[in-house]
Amino acid sequence: MIKRILVPLDRSESCRTATRVAAALAAAADATLDGVAVFDLHAIEDSTASMGIGSSPFARSAREDMVEDERDEVLTGLRHFEEECRAAGVRSSGAVRAGDTTARLVEEIHGHDLTVMGGRTLPGEGFEHSEELIRHLLVHAARPMLVAGRAPATPLGPALLGWDGSLAAAQALQSFALLFPPALVGRVTVATLHGKAAAEGAVLAARNQAEIAVGYLRAHGFEAELRVEAGEARDRLPALARSLGVRLVILGAYSHTRLQELVFGSVTRRLVDDGEFHLFLDR
Repeated sequence: MIKRILVPLDRSESCRTATRVAAALAAAADATLDGVAVFDLHAIEDSTASMGIGSSPFARSAREDMVEDERDEVLTGLRHFEEECRAAGVRSSGAVRAGDTTARLVEEIHGHDLTVMGGRTLPGEGFEHSEELIRHLLVHAARPMLVAGRAPATPLGPALLGWDGSLAAAQALQSFALLFPPALVGRVTVATLHGKAAAEGAVLAARNQAEIAVGYLRAHGFEAELRVEAGEARDRLPALARSLGVRLVILGAYSHTRLQELVFGSVTRRLVDDGEFHLFLDR
């Protein structure tokens, strides 16, 4: 069961949505919610240095403006977090840390069961896309993550588990079942996908393997069912989620063979981009 939840803070609306989802989960699990904003002064210094203007008055003015923007970002994110936590009536604490954003977030994540962040969270220095930051944190912090989408915060389900029989999918299954209260999620559909030209034996093997995931979920108190679908994961999984009225998609996102990583990485990025569903991800 979840005891500590972390929300990385910025002033984006996506972050505020993540706080609402995290607060609903904290209330259901009687967990503590921690918000952390990182003030990255070194990134500001590096940005102005790259302008090639040295210590000129223009450079000093640019640094002062960027520091002020960063301070406003931090304080606004913290204020929004505190407002949402008060409204939800959950135990919470907000803090500001100094240092490299991703390094400090990895440190904070190690002290929490789950990280909840927005899919449109500002990606930060060194990342061109939010999905790249999500992947970095999953790989380097080795903790599961919930990426908040546009779906309502409560109830969190129904849910769809993308199952391919891999170690990453098994890890996501276990983390989800151990962390989430069944009453908050409701029904979980386990979906296993195969190519349209797959042999009958391969389809039967995939079904048998997915039945293990269904049984595991039922043993942990979830209402679970199985779907065997033909098609490419990148297109079929979101379409199936839509047809089932799903709010939460569960994926083992990145620790696959190189070919599977390309396939499931593209699914993750598409779902992050669309922002339609909440995503529970593990590596």
